Amino acid sequence: MQHSSTQDTLVGLFVAAGIAGLFFLALQVSNLNWLDESHGTIIRHGNDGC
Repeated sequence: MQHSSTQDTLVGLFVAAGIAGLFFLALQVSNLNWLDESHGTIIRHGNDGC
């Protein structure tokens, strides 16, 4: 079975996407939301009596 460079590139991209997904999941589980711009602030809109 012969591997082509296109197949190698696609496998590499798939592996890189998997690693990036695991990294993002690890950030979410550890609650390190450095991608969140609100920094954990809850903003309430409107007047609901609270």
